[in-house]
Amino acid sequence: EATEETADSDVDDSIGNIIDDLKSGASKDVGKEETVYLISDADGTVNKTIVSDWLKNKDGSDKLEDKSDLKDIENVKSDADYITGEDGAITWNANGEDIYYQGTTDKQLPVDVKVTYLLDGKEMSPSEIAGKSGKVTIKFEYTNNQKKEITVNGKKTEMYVPFTMISGMILDGNKFRNVEVNSGKVISDGNRLVV
Repeated sequence: EATEETADSDVDDSIGNIIDDLKSGASKDVGKEETVYLISDADGTVNKTIVSDWLKNKDGSDKLEDKSDLKDIENVKSDADYITGEDGAITWNANGEDIYYQGTTDKQLPVDVKVTYLLDGKEMSPSEIAGKSGKVTIKFEYTNNQKKEITVNGKKTEMYVPFTMISGMILDGNKFRNVEVNSGKVISDGNRLVV
Protein backbone atom coordinates (compact mmCIF):
# COMPACT_ATOMS: atom_id res chain seq x y z
CA GLU A 1 0.00 0.00 0.00
CA ALA A 2 2.80 2.43 0.81
CA THR A 3 4.35 1.81 -2.60
CA GLU A 4 1.02 2.41 -4.34
CA GLU A 5 0.46 5.64 -2.40
CA THR A 6 3.95 6.88 -3.32
CA ALA A 7 3.41 5.96 -6.97
CA ASP A 8 0.02 7.71 -6.99
CA SER A 9 1.62 10.79 -5.46
CA ASP A 10 4.38 10.76 -8.09
CA VAL A 11 1.80 10.46 -10.88
CA ASP A 12 -0.25 13.31 -9.38
CA ASP A 13 2.93 15.42 -9.17
CA SER A 14 3.78 14.62 -12.83
CA ILE A 15 0.30 15.61 -14.02
CA GLY A 16 0.49 18.76 -11.88
CA ASN A 17 3.87 19.67 -13.40
CA ILE A 18 2.50 19.25 -16.93
CA ILE A 19 -0.47 21.46 -16.12
CA ASP A 20 1.80 24.06 -14.48
CA ASP A 21 4.04 24.07 -17.59
CA LEU A 22 1.04 24.72 -19.82
CA LYS A 23 -0.37 27.40 -17.53
CA SER A 24 2.98 29.18 -17.10
CA GLY A 25 2.33 31.09 -20.31
CA ALA A 26 -0.87 32.57 -18.86
CA SER A 27 -0.93 36.27 -18.12
CA LYS A 28 0.16 37.21 -14.61
CA ASP A 29 -2.06 40.31 -14.78
CA VAL A 30 -5.37 38.44 -15.02
CA GLY A 31 -7.38 38.87 -11.80
CA LYS A 32 -9.05 35.44 -12.03
CA GLU A 33 -8.00 32.16 -13.55
CA GLU A 34 -10.41 29.27 -13.84
CA THR A 35 -9.64 25.62 -14.51
CA VAL A 36 -12.36 23.05 -15.21
CA TYR A 37 -11.72 19.37 -14.47
CA LEU A 38 -13.96 16.71 -16.01
CA ILE A 39 -14.08 13.29 -14.37
CA SER A 40 -15.34 10.95 -17.09
CA ASP A 41 -15.87 7.36 -18.11
CA ALA A 42 -13.67 5.73 -20.74
CA ASP A 43 -16.11 6.81 -23.47
CA GLY A 44 -15.97 10.47 -22.42
CA THR A 45 -19.29 10.54 -20.51
CA VAL A 46 -18.80 13.18 -17.82
CA ASN A 47 -19.59 12.04 -14.26
CA LYS A 48 -18.46 15.13 -12.37
CA THR A 49 -17.31 18.64 -13.21
CA ILE A 50 -15.02 20.41 -10.74
CA VAL A 51 -14.16 24.07 -11.23
CA SER A 52 -11.10 25.61 -9.54
CA ASP A 53 -10.81 29.38 -9.34
CA TRP A 54 -7.78 31.47 -8.42
CA LEU A 55 -8.57 35.05 -7.44
CA LYS A 56 -5.37 37.09 -7.67
CA ASN A 57 -5.14 39.79 -5.03
CA LYS A 58 -2.72 42.12 -6.85
CA ASP A 59 -3.46 45.07 -4.56
CA GLY A 60 -3.40 43.12 -1.26
CA SER A 61 -7.04 43.98 -0.56
CA ASP A 62 -8.83 42.84 2.58
CA LYS A 63 -11.87 41.81 0.54
CA LEU A 64 -12.22 40.32 -2.97
CA GLU A 65 -15.44 40.46 -4.96
CA ASP A 66 -16.37 37.59 -7.28
CA LYS A 67 -19.42 36.06 -8.92
CA SER A 68 -20.08 32.34 -9.12
CA ASP A 69 -22.89 29.85 -9.66
CA LEU A 70 -20.83 26.90 -8.38
CA LYS A 71 -22.22 24.49 -5.80
CA ASP A 72 -20.35 23.26 -2.70
CA ILE A 73 -17.85 26.14 -2.81
CA GLU A 74 -14.80 25.39 -0.69
CA ASN A 75 -11.66 27.43 -0.02
CA VAL A 76 -8.82 25.01 -0.75
CA LYS A 77 -5.75 26.93 0.47
CA SER A 78 -6.68 29.04 3.50
CA ASP A 79 -9.25 29.63 6.21
CA ALA A 80 -10.65 32.75 4.52
CA ASP A 81 -14.44 32.73 4.52
CA TYR A 82 -16.97 34.46 2.28
CA ILE A 83 -20.45 35.88 2.29
CA THR A 84 -22.91 35.53 -0.56
CA GLY A 85 -24.96 38.29 -2.09
CA GLU A 86 -27.52 38.52 -4.86
CA ASP A 87 -27.12 36.91 -8.30
CA GLY A 88 -24.16 34.74 -7.25
CA ALA A 89 -22.08 37.58 -5.81
CA ILE A 90 -19.39 36.42 -3.37
CA THR A 91 -17.26 38.61 -1.09
CA TRP A 92 -14.16 36.87 0.24
CA ASN A 93 -12.37 37.99 3.42
CA ALA A 94 -9.00 37.80 1.70
CA ASN A 95 -6.83 39.61 4.27
CA GLY A 96 -4.42 40.65 1.50
CA GLU A 97 -3.95 37.11 0.13
CA ASP A 98 -4.94 35.35 -3.09
CA ILE A 99 -8.01 33.09 -2.83
CA TYR A 100 -8.11 29.57 -4.24
CA TYR A 101 -11.50 27.90 -4.23
CA GLN A 102 -13.36 25.15 -6.00
CA GLY A 103 -16.88 23.90 -6.46
CA THR A 104 -18.99 21.72 -8.71
CA THR A 105 -21.38 22.49 -11.54
CA ASP A 106 -23.88 20.64 -13.67
CA LYS A 107 -24.09 23.35 -16.34
CA GLN A 108 -23.54 22.46 -19.98
CA LEU A 109 -19.84 22.41 -20.66
CA PRO A 110 -18.34 25.07 -22.91
CA VAL A 111 -16.35 22.33 -24.66
CA ASP A 112 -17.55 18.77 -25.38
CA VAL A 113 -15.10 15.86 -25.48
CA LYS A 114 -15.55 12.75 -27.60
CA VAL A 115 -13.25 9.75 -27.09
CA THR A 116 -12.93 7.16 -29.87
CA TYR A 117 -11.10 3.81 -29.58
CA LEU A 118 -9.69 1.76 -32.44
CA LEU A 119 -8.10 -1.69 -32.28
CA ASP A 120 -6.03 -2.51 -35.36
CA GLY A 121 -7.91 0.24 -37.23
CA LYS A 122 -11.42 -0.97 -36.28
CA GLU A 123 -13.55 1.29 -34.06
CA MET A 124 -14.72 -0.37 -30.84
CA SER A 125 -16.35 0.62 -27.58
CA PRO A 126 -14.19 0.64 -24.42
CA SER A 127 -15.91 -2.54 -23.18
CA GLU A 128 -15.28 -4.35 -26.50
CA ILE A 129 -11.59 -3.45 -26.55
CA ALA A 130 -10.94 -4.45 -22.91
CA GLY A 131 -8.67 -7.51 -22.62
CA LYS A 132 -7.79 -7.65 -26.32
CA SER A 133 -4.33 -7.25 -27.89
CA GLY A 134 -3.27 -5.24 -30.90
CA LYS A 135 -2.47 -1.70 -31.97
CA VAL A 136 -4.73 0.64 -30.00
CA THR A 137 -5.51 4.20 -31.06
CA ILE A 138 -7.36 6.54 -28.72
CA LYS A 139 -8.58 9.82 -30.23
CA PHE A 140 -9.82 12.84 -28.29
CA GLU A 141 -11.99 15.29 -30.22
CA TYR A 142 -13.14 18.61 -28.76
CA THR A 143 -16.09 20.75 -29.83
CA ASN A 144 -16.17 24.37 -28.68
CA ASN A 145 -19.76 25.31 -27.80
CA GLN A 146 -19.14 28.83 -26.48
CA LYS A 147 -19.47 31.78 -28.85
CA LYS A 148 -19.74 35.47 -28.08
CA GLU A 149 -20.82 38.36 -30.24
CA ILE A 150 -18.09 40.97 -30.51
CA THR A 151 -17.48 44.10 -32.54
CA VAL A 152 -14.44 44.18 -34.83
CA ASN A 153 -13.77 47.38 -36.78
CA GLY A 154 -17.37 48.49 -36.17
CA LYS A 155 -18.83 45.23 -37.48
CA LYS A 156 -20.58 42.69 -35.21
CA THR A 157 -19.42 39.11 -35.55
CA GLU A 158 -19.56 35.86 -33.57
CA MET A 159 -16.31 34.48 -32.27
CA TYR A 160 -15.51 31.32 -30.30
CA VAL A 161 -14.09 31.78 -26.82
CA PRO A 162 -10.56 30.31 -26.80
CA PHE A 163 -9.83 27.40 -24.44
CA THR A 164 -6.79 25.28 -23.63
CA MET A 165 -7.73 21.60 -23.32
CA ILE A 166 -5.72 18.94 -21.49
CA SER A 167 -6.68 15.27 -21.50
CA GLY A 168 -4.80 12.79 -19.36
CA MET A 169 -4.80 9.12 -18.59
CA ILE A 170 -2.81 6.56 -16.66
CA LEU A 171 -1.99 3.33 -18.49
CA ASP A 172 -0.74 0.09 -16.91
CA GLY A 173 2.85 -0.40 -18.10
CA ASN A 174 2.35 -4.18 -18.15
CA LYS A 175 -0.50 -3.88 -20.64
CA PHE A 176 0.61 -0.97 -22.84
CA ARG A 177 3.90 -0.68 -24.75
CA ASN A 178 5.32 1.71 -27.35
CA VAL A 179 2.93 4.50 -26.33
CA GLU A 180 3.13 7.62 -28.48
CA VAL A 181 1.15 10.86 -28.31
CA ASN A 182 0.72 13.42 -31.11
CA SER A 183 0.62 16.57 -29.01
CA GLY A 184 1.58 15.92 -25.43
CA LYS A 185 3.92 13.95 -23.18
CA VAL A 186 4.34 10.36 -22.00
CA ILE A 187 5.90 9.92 -18.56
CA SER A 188 6.73 6.56 -17.01
CA ASP A 189 7.03 5.83 -13.29
CA GLY A 190 8.31 2.30 -14.05
CA ASN A 191 4.92 0.62 -13.68
CA ARG A 192 2.54 3.06 -15.31
CA LEU A 193 2.53 5.48 -18.18
CA VAL A 194 1.06 8.94 -17.67
CA VAL A 195 -0.14 10.45 -20.96
